[in-house]
Amino acid sequence: MERSGEGSQLGTQGFTGKYHLTVDDKSRVVIVSALRRELCGRVVLRKNRRQGCVEVLPPQVWNAFLSKLSALSALDSDVQRLITLESASAVEVNIDKQGRMLFPAEMRSFAAVSGPEVVVTGANDRLKVWAPEVWAQFEQQAATEDLEARVFAKYGL
Repeated sequence: MERSGEGSQLGTQGFTGKYHLTVDDKSRVVIVSALRRELCGRVVLRKNRRQGCVEVLPPQVWNAFLSKLSALSALDSDVQRLITLESASAVEVNIDKQGRMLFPAEMRSFAAVSGPEVVVTGANDRLKVWAPEVWAQFEQQAATEDLEARVFAKYGL
């Protein structure tokens, strides 16, 4: 399984870095040791429908996300639909002692991963798994629209 990466691990503020990893013939991805220390051997895979990637969440982050959703109005049908959709499509997987995480076919298909290569990026309290082409488009779009400048200006950073 090929591994190359830029960046590092979980700092005091969260997961960082970008890693080019390979999905093996048993649909597993090896999570680099610098990242897996914080994942506690078990993670939840979540479909990020807005970005077209799969998020890898530590259990406590997944539970906090569900708690925030559950705190929203029980009478709002959109909220209830979203809770159902999130819960039904999430997958719990183990990370074995060699750092291998199952990346199920449904998740690979959702993220448009057609070959063996994936890009794993740090995203504060979670990791994101991308098809290389989708990641490249995401980076290009952010550069084209000057996302950094817009967010920095909006929030005074």
